[in-house]
Amino acid sequence: MKLKEAPGFSGTTQADTPLPPTTSAQRFMSLRHAALCLLLLVTASCRDLRDLSELGAALQQQYPDARVSVSLTDGLILTVTVADSAFAAASCEGQAAVATRIASLVRSNYGGFDSLQTLSVAFASSRSRGRATTGSAGSHFRFAPDRLSRGLTPIDSTRAVESCKAWRELQ
Repeated sequence: MKLKEAPGFSGTTQADTPLPPTTSAQRFMSLRHAALCLLLLVTASCRDLRDLSELGAALQQQYPDARVSVSLTDGLILTVTVADSAFAAASCEGQAAVATRIASLVRSNYGGFDSLQTLSVAFASSRSRGRATTGSAGSHFRFAPDRLSRGLTPIDSTRAVESCKAWRELQ
C-alpha cells in the first residue's frame, strides 16, 4: 500500500537537507558577537558596581556611626540598609525623616537612579559581632524614584509614618 503525499510535500524534510559547512570567517563572527555581548555585560556590571560603591561611600560619610549597605536587585530595586540600633529603635517619625534624607541622598549620588523602579530604605538592629538583623524594631520605607524626582510632599511623609506604625502594630 502506497501512502499518498500531502499537496506541496516533496518527500524530504529540513532534517534531510544537510547544512552548509561553516567557514572559519563565520565561526570568527560568531565568537566576535559572543565576546561583544560579554563585554557589554561586564561593562554594565562594572558601572553598576562603581555607582553602588560611590553611593555607599557617600552614605557612610553622612552616617559614619552606622553600618550602611547598598544592594541592587535586577538593576531595578535599590535597597539601602542602615544597621544601627538607635535608628532601628527610633520612632516612626524619626525613621521616616532619616529614610527621606537617605532617599534624597541616593537621588543625588547614585548614577543609575533614573533606571530604578523602587528605592527601599531599611533599618536593622546591630549585634555585637557586627551582623545586621531585621528585628521587630526595624522598618522598611519604599520610595518611587519618579516621586522623589518630583519632590516628596508632606502627605508622603504622613503615609510613611502611618505605614511604619501599622507595621509595628503587627509585630
